[in-house]
Amino acid sequence: MKKTTDPVLPIPATEVARVRQEAAALSSPVLNTVKAISITNQATYDSADSALDVIRKTRKAVADKFGIIISPLYQSLQLLYKWREEVDQPLEQGEKFVKTKMAEWHSTERKRKWEEEQAKEEEARKIREELSRKQARADAATRASVKTVLTKATTELTQQLVEVESRPEMALPTGGHSSSRVTKKAVLVDKMAFLKAVVAGEIPSEYVTVDLLKAYRASPATVASWPGVKIEEEVKIVGR
Repeated sequence: MKKTTDPVLPIPATEVARVRQEAAALSSPVLNTVKAISITNQATYDSADSALDVIRKTRKAVADKFGIIISPLYQSLQLLYKWREEVDQPLEQGEKFVKTKMAEWHSTERKRKWEEEQAKEEEARKIREELSRKQARADAATRASVKTVLTKATTELTQQLVEVESRPEMALPTGGHSSSRVTKKAVLVDKMAFLKAVVAGEIPSEYVTVDLLKAYRASPATVASWPGVKIEEEVKIVGR
């Protein structure tokens, strides 16, 4: 097993050890008290309430002790992060700008390729239809001269079809230092049509999500009046 080592801090190790020891001395008796808590009546509830107050005060005391050594380190770290951000943020924006331009051009080329493929398929379809008609006429022709002309026409059309179908496909852009990934996403463009489909059972209701918490905070009375909504109480213990 690889042995882990404590990180090297820019403060004396003895100072860190002292703070950790003092913090542990504050927390240990409190944790022992917590383990013994059992609430069965008002008196024990009051004891638990008092223990909660002690825990809060102890946590603050521990935070204050570590804050003595953390605060200057944190301030220095924040300053370093700020300096790095000043340099990196323009680079990040530049990266996004370049990616956007590349994606736009890639999308344009994908559309152009699709249009070319559609045009190629349409051209081939017309040639096949004409070839079929010419071949049928050639098969039905009784005069040798007419059959010869139609046979020549079918030969030419066959050659045209081969040329069209063998036409190389347009290549999409590729990069030596990046790759492209095409993803699809569903976008809601008609909310009422979607909701009607849910009511009709065409769309499972579990795919409808509503941020009731946000809506209730904004207008409790309005949300409470909504059909299908029930306001329930939840008890949370908070500080005074």
